[in-house]
Amino acid sequence: MKNFLLVSNDHEKIILQKYIDRYAVFSIFVIICYFLTIITFCCIPVFASKIFPSEGLYPFPIESPLMMFIIYATQVHTVVQCGLCVGIDFTFAVFFLYAAARLEMLCFEIQAAKNERHLNSCIKKHQEIIKFVDETKNIVQCCLFITNIVMAVAAVCGTFPIIYRQSLGTSQFIFVVMSGCLRIYITAWPADDLMENSERVSMTVYDMTWVGRSQCIIKNICFIMQRSQKPLVINIGHLLGILSLKYYAKYLVTLLSYFTTMRAIIGDLNH
Repeated sequence: MKNFLLVSNDHEKIILQKYIDRYAVFSIFVIICYFLTIITFCCIPVFASKIFPSEGLYPFPIESPLMMFIIYATQVHTVVQCGLCVGIDFTFAVFFLYAAARLEMLCFEIQAAKNERHLNSCIKKHQEIIKFVDETKNIVQCCLFITNIVMAVAAVCGTFPIIYRQSLGTSQFIFVVMSGCLRIYITAWPADDLMENSERVSMTVYDMTWVGRSQCIIKNICFIMQRSQKPLVINIGHLLGILSLKYYAKYLVTLLSYFTTMRAIIGDLNH
């Protein structure tokens, strides 16, 4: 990525900037939500009757000011670390954004290809993008799988204090639920763009002028078309499937289903 940015021309920089601008507003909104989550958890003892940000049982006395400070500092440190983990998802999103932008640039280059040398250059760049996506997928797959599970649990469990405990202390869980739902969207959106742009390459090659071209050029056109038939997708495991906007919609529906089921079970136990 660094080498490409150093040698990219003005047109390529404009495309990259377009993608950055596209995700900028949403990214700022997510960052604000996570900072509000951190602040509300850390400062809730000031406004509520709680001693620490998180309730718990301790096998030792905690009445001394020193012990209370140590526990409070430990919980704040944990909350801050959990909140800043969203930076990993933004890093993955940048990888997907970069690959999607490169594919869009490739489409323009294919449209402008006039001879065999230009087409061979497009094929080489397409292979480089495929290699980059495959390497990225191997790195992020396990982390995205864990993130999906953890965020689903956080979003479902964070909803119950909001419903069953109407107090100031439960306001912190509003941002937990929002963060749990939004964090998956950080990577799902650019991953969906990556998949869509990879399919767009095939259509761009198909729309090229075939008549009057040499046999070698036609062979290269068929090669890149055949390779682009397989879209570049981010698979997050056999249990969860392909990361995309369609998956994200299914993710939200599943969260609602789990929450409804758990609420019904808890309601039966209370009665």
